[in-house]
Amino acid sequence: MRNALQAASVPSIVEISATTEAGTIRFEVRDHGPGLPAGMRHHLGEPFVTTKSPGQGMGLGLHLVRLLAHQMGGNLTATPADGGGERFVLVLPVGATG
Repeated sequence: MRNALQAASVPSIVEISATTEAGTIRFEVRDHGPGLPAGMRHHLGEPFVTTKSPGQGMGLGLHLVRLLAHQMGGNLTATPADGGGERFVLVLPVGATG
């Protein structure tokens, strides 16, 4: 959520939702920023990969989220959002304890 707020062109427009379905909980965060640069999506979640200016981020936040999601049997994905920005989806099994 913090990354979405920092990326959003209009910081007050970040959409967050949580739903459950078929034994999973799905968290979705969508910003209205510029979206990820070309080629970045392939490296998303790797340690020390960031789109932020030097000194503004270490590139570990999404890496840690993706690592924890995997350990809990879930996943994290990013896709371009309709109308601009990025949509991140974290899906975890209900009752996951890691």
